Amino acid sequence: MRESYGEAAGQNFSDQDLSEFIRNDIPARISKELKKDDEFLELVLAIKHMDPTSDTKLLNEGLNKHKQTWRQMGRIDREGQTEAGQTGRVGERASP
Repeated sequence: MRESYGEAAGQNFSDQDLSEFIRNDIPARISKELKKDDEFLELVLAIKHMDPTSDTKLLNEGLNKHKQTWRQMGRIDREGQTEAGQTGRVGERASP
């Protein structure tokens, strides 16, 4: 995923980038690599052993970390991202 900071080619995560991201099945490839990462697996186990209240709080905090789209912000700025970038990040989180 590339940071989006401008409208010119290469300055943002475009619809074309998203198509390539999906076509190359990047979320599944990321998931496959994480399943081999001992540090990540320890984190998963720690979360699984959290009490339900803490688990829910952590999940909600994580889901609220995404950047708004430029359309939502009403401007093009590094603080935001393209709609394609937001879709790609959701795809990363949804990968098995």
